[in-house]
Amino acid sequence: EGLVFVEVGASHARYHAARMHTEYVGRPPPWYAPLERALRRAVREGAAAARPGAAARDVDARMRRIVAEAAAAPGTPSLTMHRRSGYSIGLGNDVDWADGVMRLDPTSADVLEAGVALHVIPWVCVEGHGSMGFSDVVVVADAPYSLFTSETASRCLNAPRRRRRRAARSTERS
Repeated sequence: EGLVFVEVGASHARYHAARMHTEYVGRPPPWYAPLERALRRAVREGAAAARPGAAARDVDARMRRIVAEAAAAPGTPSLTMHRRSGYSIGLGNDVDWADGVMRLDPTSADVLEAGVALHVIPWVCVEGHGSMGFSDVVVVADAPYSLFTSETASRCLNAPRRRRRRAARSTERS
């Protein structure tokens, strides 16, 4: 029972893509759902701020404010946001998903350029529980942002067996 943190990457002809996701196995504690919503919101807000000419550190700060608000909520365990909240991704070298063109962090001097694909990754270490994060890829553009993957609702892996059996029985009767 607990957090299951996964970051999956794919590569074809040195073009890289990545996706980060977290699930909670078992009955999630009360802090899990609000923190999940905050991290998903940080992805959307980071993507919305990723416009040509934007300072990478400002995009990072926008995501950090959302995470800090969630961290301050009563009952939320102590958490630390990772130093990097995003990076350019796409044509990379042989050993890393990130192509090294841009990074989103508090000290970055990078300025976002149109057409650059960013892996937006606001993720945290939750004290006593492990890592938690969600991510997506967005292309920097003047147009409203579009995430590469659709955002899906959380699916906590905690359905009691009797519910699963009942669902299976009702399907068999149909």
